[in-house]
Amino acid sequence: QNARPTFVPELVSICHCKDKGLLCDTYECINRSSRMECYPGMCPNGDKCQNQRLKSGSQQDVSIFHGGDLGWAVKVDAGAKADDYLIEFTGEVMPLARFMKRTAYSSRRLEDTYRNCFCVMLDGRHVIDASRKGNPSRFINHSCHPNCRLERWLVGAEMRIVVFALRNLKPGEKLTIDYGIDFVGGRPSRCLCGSANCRGHM
Repeated sequence: QNARPTFVPELVSICHCKDKGLLCDTYECINRSSRMECYPGMCPNGDKCQNQRLKSGSQQDVSIFHGGDLGWAVKVDAGAKADDYLIEFTGEVMPLARFMKRTAYSSRRLEDTYRNCFCVMLDGRHVIDASRKGNPSRFINHSCHPNCRLERWLVGAEMRIVVFALRNLKPGEKLTIDYGIDFVGGRPSRCLCGSANCRGHM
């Protein structure tokens, strides 16, 4: 099992938002623009800092529902604005080599675990495998014209994957991501997203 990354306080990036009268809630924050959360207790804005969303767990309320032919899906309960943090993508974090062995073993056993794969590259060496365990984000459907995007954010010493809204979302709207951009593993399959620019496969 891999050791957790070591947090080094001396390497923490300190923003200057407080000097500008800002609360780290815009991309003028050097940390936010670098996809890095301000570290608790070290940001000059203290408890008023608005760039600690993953650390504080301040995500949107989402629900799993059955989407008919597309299987399980996820919707945002109260709606969201463009660029809102919706939910973190979670699962088993493992080295890429171990993940490839797992998918090969599943393929030999003719299992469907990775037919529609819920696996995302965390960095160049690790994968988040949500095929067996994770949170509701593992059921977000694919679309060739998605309303959400994935971003990699540094929280302390750990890289995390976050789902953000690409545009304003209505209450109860289904969340979609383009699997072809960040997802790994699995076998190509016919796309049923129905969007005007559908590629026909994912």
